[in-house]
Amino acid sequence: MLPNGNFEEAPPKSQLNGTRVMGRYAIPHWEISGFVEYIGSGQKQGDMLLPVPEGAYAVRLGNEASITQRIAVTRGAHYSITFSAARTCAQAEQLNVTVAPESDTLPIQTVYTSSGWDSYSWAFKATSSVVSLIVHNPGVAEDPACGPLLDVFAIKTLLPPQSSKNNFLKNGDFEEGPYMFSNTAWGVLVPPMDEDDYSPLSPWMVMSTTKSVKYVDAAHYAVPHGARAVELVSGMETALVQDVAGTVPGLPYKLEFSVGDGRDGCVGSMAVEASAGRGSVRVPYQSQGKGGYKRGALEFTAIANETRVVFVSMAYNTKPDGTLCGPVVDDVSLKQKQKQKLTQAQASRAIPSDHRSRHFTSTSPLYLESGNRALHWSLEHTTECSEYFFSRTRRLMRREREMAHKARHTRFFLLVCLVSARPATAIPDGLLPNGNFEEAPDRSQLNGTRVTGRYAIPHWEVSGLVEYIGSGQKQGDMLLPVPEGACAVRLGNEASIRQRLTNLARRTYYSITFSAARTCAQAEQLNVTVEPESDLLPIQTVYTSNGWDSYSWAFKARHTAVTLIVHNPGVTDDAACGPLLDSFAIKTAQPPQCAKNNMLKNGDFEEGPYIFPGTPWGVLVPPLDEDDYSPLSPWMILSPTKSVKYLDAAHYAVPHGAHAVELVSGMETALAQDVATVAGRRYRLEFSAGDAGDGCVGSLAVQAYAARGSVRVPYESQGKGGSRRGGLDFAAIANVTRVVFVSMAYTMKSDGTLCGPVVDDASLPRSEAAKKGQPEPGSLRLIDLKPEGCLRCSPARCSAPRAPRLSGPRYKWSRATALLRHTVPSIDQVKGRTGGGAR
Repeated sequence: MLPNGNFEEAPPKSQLNGTRVMGRYAIPHWEISGFVEYIGSGQKQGDMLLPVPEGAYAVRLGNEASITQRIAVTRGAHYSITFSAARTCAQAEQLNVTVAPESDTLPIQTVYTSSGWDSYSWAFKATSSVVSLIVHNPGVAEDPACGPLLDVFAIKTLLPPQSSKNNFLKNGDFEEGPYMFSNTAWGVLVPPMDEDDYSPLSPWMVMSTTKSVKYVDAAHYAVPHGARAVELVSGMETALVQDVAGTVPGLPYKLEFSVGDGRDGCVGSMAVEASAGRGSVRVPYQSQGKGGYKRGALEFTAIANETRVVFVSMAYNTKPDGTLCGPVVDDVSLKQKQKQKLTQAQASRAIPSDHRSRHFTSTSPLYLESGNRALHWSLEHTTECSEYFFSRTRRLMRREREMAHKARHTRFFLLVCLVSARPATAIPDGLLPNGNFEEAPDRSQLNGTRVTGRYAIPHWEVSGLVEYIGSGQKQGDMLLPVPEGACAVRLGNEASIRQRLTNLARRTYYSITFSAARTCAQAEQLNVTVEPESDLLPIQTVYTSNGWDSYSWAFKARHTAVTLIVHNPGVTDDAACGPLLDSFAIKTAQPPQCAKNNMLKNGDFEEGPYIFPGTPWGVLVPPLDEDDYSPLSPWMILSPTKSVKYLDAAHYAVPHGAHAVELVSGMETALAQDVATVAGRRYRLEFSAGDAGDGCVGSLAVQAYAARGSVRVPYESQGKGGSRRGGLDFAAIANVTRVVFVSMAYTMKSDGTLCGPVVDDASLPRSEAAKKGQPEPGSLRLIDLKPEGCLRCSPARCSAPRAPRLSGPRYKWSRATALLRHTVPSIDQVKGRTGGGAR
């Protein structure tokens, strides 16, 4: 413990004005600045009792207040600081911890222990023999006395992490970590950090925005191995990571680890996912909250000289008191496996059945991905790979000649089989089972409005403080309306609901639509997950007058059954505060197609998320990373927090067809699509701009961008519907052109909700050269294709555009040759090989 680290040496009474410390050096061994209070155990603030975890006293830092202590250290050594802190009256409290030149801001939360106190750790490197530890409250609360309570400061020298025998990982058993107070039973939080910072759990890094992992000891928890372990208490929002140097690309390795529970009353289904190289494995664990563990293993092939090992909890777990908990990870080892040489027969079997979609080269090493493992393919096997391709191609050529007359009948038979089979197995578009929560939990599973049973709501699983809300129910003076039916649910701090979705088609994309409304918290968010995809959606009350909005989110199904998780990551003073949820629906997202003579896909916005027929406010499409799949694919919404609104003709004035997009967030949001073009060619972009007939009155304007060109289309809205056409002539400057639409004004309706111009019927016709079918020699590329036309979008990212198709058995041979040699034949070359059979 630091000198007077628990503040039991009190300041003289002459230096106190009530609880406020008046003298700069009044607290022995500490220097203070700003509004600092000396708090005794059991003291009250209004109706709130202020407990003290160690001894009888603690300090509280008001707005912009700080405490400082000078510490003698060894220059060049690393140290960790451990201290206890608790929030008081401010909703979002933070602490800035500094030992110059290093400084970090730590979030102070009350979601890890029932008492509200937690121990936090932070590390630094000593650049001199004496350093100043500064703890500062950067908060600005309405009450200047509001701020976190602090107690029990300790320091520990961190030894340089060492590799153990036959283990590439350092500190794999987590025995080296921050100081732990022997008489505190809640462990130590290791907060998130930048990758360049030094971790108290070095060389492990904690990757997250605001959430931590918990460092636990065998004296108070069940630990699988040794005296220490790590509990992943923040679900999928936090990753435990270590970068391992010295791996050799192409060599096989085995990662082993233990997964269990900390005997801390954390009951339920847990799972830890471990990733390394291109491999990953999930280890499920059913916890009774009484301790125990199981071993997990991942075999993978290194793909670089440095391999990142990652552990993530795949579920959100809470104890009965509502505090966060999770699976324990311990005893992690990474060893090199014996290299096994494959025979030619084994190599043939190792090539995946969908090899035609893989890229093969003659370089070494080559990797063939199969499931969660990758096979190392050295140069000596390239000949075997070639022989496999050519022998298979010859067999295909013979079979094609024999069966050419049956091809049409075969294709028709397969099409009939696929079409007739799909409706029997596919999940239907529309409400999820009990998606509107009208099937109520049994009364025995309710404590007032709180749902007490994990599976009490039919078809749903709940975790944390979840309330079942009836329409017209009040919270204080605020009425809680329900948009669909009579009931909805509310998620409290760190609460979640989940549903198992079945009968999905693998590698198919789906969009989820749901309705949500903020209640008492100022900044509410929802984390929506279908692993491995997860996004944080801001819940705002600026788009409709009743506070309810419909939100959309999309994912790719990796399996025929997946779990949809909706989690409230918020931390508010009232644990019951959180967004209301209702009306969950799903829709299969059809692959976007090019319309005739339009290089833009889905230019009329007819393909989009599910819209509830009974809700007149449309569906918000939130911003997303460019690598994510959009519910409005292939259109992207680019913004930090704001959305666009997807409209239907049943409730709005739509310029063309049945759907359109309203740009409701002014210049803070852009609607964008990437299109394959030919540099130097000229194009014309056309689109409609208007108003949705929703009472949005005023001067509207849409700015369209493409290449180096832009055009503004003004529209004077009466709020009764209508549109006008806009056009932009431009010359492409690259093989890919980004088309962008932005509203150039902020517009509101008379009720104060946001609105804006409607965009619809966007088209980008092919150039005259492309219409005549005259591609330039060499423009047909079998790998990294870049002709003019629609980008062929995998929903993760837009990649190779569609190329002209070639027919004939000889083309199959030339395609296999090109795949192996990475050749790029011109049109004339391919025509020569196929006898002119190019179309």
